[in-house]
Amino acid sequence: MKEEDFIKEIESIERDVSDFGIRYPACQYFHERAKYFSKSQLDKAVKLFHQIMEDKFEDKAE
Repeated sequence: MKEEDFIKEIESIERDVSDFGIRYPACQYFHERAKYFSKSQLDKAVKLFHQIMEDKFEDKAE
């Protein structure tokens, strides 16, 4: 995936996760999308997904 497309995907992930009302598994979220990422891009995207998800639901737990 081109770098500019990767940045758009990252922005999309951030928007999607902000709309989630429950914890959502990364494997389900990336199931159909994974084939579009290079290995390093997928690793970065999944790490970001987990970080955003953790931050979002950590705030709700307090």
